[in-house]
Amino acid sequence: MRRLWNTSGVSGTTTTTANSVSLSTTQTSVKSDNSDSATVTATVLDANNAAVAGVTVAFSASGGQLSAASATTDALGQATVVFSAGTTDPSNRTATVTATVAGVSPVQIPIIVKGSTVTISAIPSLTIGGAAGADQATFTVTAKDASGAPIYNTPITLSVAGSGATPGAATLTPTSATTDPSGQVSASITATSTGIVTVTVTGLGATATQNVTIAAGTAAFAITSPASSPATLSTNTDLTVTVNAPSQANVTFTSTLGTWDGGTSSLVTKQVSGGVVSAVLNSTTGGTATVQAIDPLDPTTYATLTVLISAPSTAAAQIDLQSDVGVLAPSTGGTQNQATFTATVR
Repeated sequence: MRRLWNTSGVSGTTTTTANSVSLSTTQTSVKSDNSDSATVTATVLDANNAAVAGVTVAFSASGGQLSAASATTDALGQATVVFSAGTTDPSNRTATVTATVAGVSPVQIPIIVKGSTVTISAIPSLTIGGAAGADQATFTVTAKDASGAPIYNTPITLSVAGSGATPGAATLTPTSATTDPSGQVSASITATSTGIVTVTVTGLGATATQNVTIAAGTAAFAITSPASSPATLSTNTDLTVTVNAPSQANVTFTSTLGTWDGGTSSLVTKQVSGGVVSAVLNSTTGGTATVQAIDPLDPTTYATLTVLISAPSTAAAQIDLQSDVGVLAPSTGGTQNQATFTATVR
C-alpha cells in the first residue's frame, strides 16, 4: 500500500492493484530421477509496470512436484516455488506450471522432465525352415530413470511390423507387460515369413526399436536357383542366379563367360537382403561357364554352378569340322587307327 499526501496537508491512501503476471524458470528441464530442480518465479506488476509487493500467487503443476501451493511477492514483486520431477512418476513428459493472481489471467510455463530410457537387448537374425537355425529368439527390455537406476512396475508395450525393401513378418509374446524389480521385461519373437521386421518397445515416454532379419533356413550357403547344374542359357538372354546367404552381408558373383546385371564385368558384388541375393548373367558368346557365388569376407564359403551357353538352334550360321589327325594310316593286324572329328556350330 502506498501513502499519498494532498496539498491541504490531509493524508490519504490508495491501493496498488496487480495488473499482470509473468513466469520464468531457472532451467527448462529437470531429470526424471528427481535429482535436480527448477526455481519458478512469478513477477507481479501494476498498470504502470511497477512491482507489486504482498500479493499472494497460487501455483499449480500438471505433473511433478512443487515446493509450495502459494507464495507472496516480495519488494520486487516476485514470488518463487521450486519444481522437481517428484518420486511418483519417472516418465519423460512435459509438465505445465501455472501461476494465478486474483483479478489477473493465469499464466503458464512448460518444464520438461527427461532422462528415462527403454532399451532392447540384441536380437539375433532368425531363419525359417531347414536345418540351419531356429525361428524364435528371446530378448529383454530394460527401463531406467535418468540416473540409470532400474524402474519397477513400469508398463511396457511391444509391437513388431515388417519394414525395409523386403518386409517380413513375426509375432511377439507378450505385447504388453510391467517391469520386474530389475526394471526388465522378457519377451520372445517368432518368425513367420522371410524379410526384415522392426521390433518397437515403448514405456516411460521413451521408445526403442531394433531391426531383425528373417532368412530362409538351409544347411549351408548355396545357389538355390537354377535348381540344377548344369543349367542352360541361350546367348543374349538373361539367367537369374539366386543365392541363399543366411549369415552374409554381401555376396560376390563371378563367371568365366558373360557379364552381370547388364554391365560389362564378369564380377559383381551384391548386398544380401533377408538372407537372399540375386544377380543376372548374360552372354553374347556360347560355351561352358563356371559361375561362382562367394562370401567376400570368407572366400572358403562359396557355391558353384555350371552353365551351358549356346546360341538358339535357329541362329546357326556356320559349321566347322576338324580332325585330330591329318593323315590316317590303315588298320593292320591288331592295330586300329582312328581319327576324331569335332564339329563346331556358330
